[in-house]
Amino acid sequence: MSNSTQNITAEIEEVVPKTLEDFYLLGWNKGMKAYLDNEKLEPDLSDLVNNAQRQAYVKGFTTVLRQLTTSVMNTVTELEVVWHYDEENNQSEEEEK
Repeated sequence: MSNSTQNITAEIEEVVPKTLEDFYLLGWNKGMKAYLDNEKLEPDLSDLVNNAQRQAYVKGFTTVLRQLTTSVMNTVTELEVVWHYDEENNQSEEEEK
């Protein structure tokens, strides 16, 4: 098992019991697909038979959405920094003219 796979497995084990990992991963995958396909961000719990399965699924679903949103916001922040930097340079160049 690779180091990153071990890290992911350890993270999942911190959140849900080993017996519910499949439901967590199912929710994670469905959340990723919904986000990337621009679908409704609402977990489908109809096939899950008990609350523990539902909770693990929803935890996976919301975790991936949180990760993706954080990643997007970090990219936006980086772009804003670059844009403001360029804007300041352009203003300085215009003032010099």
